[in-house]
Order: sequence, then C-alpha cells, then structure tokens
Amino acid sequence: MHVGIITAVEVGSIKREIAYHGDTINMASRIQGHCKIAGSTFLISNAVFKAVTDSEKYTFEPLDLVQLAGRKSASQLFTVRKK
Repeated sequence: MHVGIITAVEVGSIKREIAYHGDTINMASRIQGHCKIAGSTFLISNAVFKAVTDSEKYTFEPLDLVQLAGRKSASQLFTVRKK
C-alpha cells in the first residue's frame, strides 16, 4: 500500500475505459511485487506508516531499506500484522 496523487482519465471513443496514471500507482505495484521476496502478504510504504502508526489493532515491523525496481533511491517498507 502506498499513498499519493494519481491521475484518472477516461480514454477511448468506442470502448470507454478509465485509466489511472502516476508515480503512486507505480510505487504501489513495486511494493506489491516485493511482498513475495519479503515473505509478507501486506507491505506499506513509509508514507502510509506515518499516517497510521497509532493503530491499536496492528503492529508494524520495518524491513531493511529496499531498492525497488525503477526507483532511484531505496525505500523504507513495513510489514503489517494484527496484534
């Protein structure tokens, strides 16, 4: 899970579809792809962690900094587990 701004556009004249674009979706996809490597079913970015750290229902465990494909700098990810 990641948080940020995305752009949604309607494309097509005969068959209309909604397409989503932006770095937020790219980052979320990279995080999802890292789940198997980390052995976790759910990972969150540092941006999400900052927004939900006061949760009474979940614990957050930081991973080592991760270099996700297509990203210039390493990212801090967290596993999420029910207490």
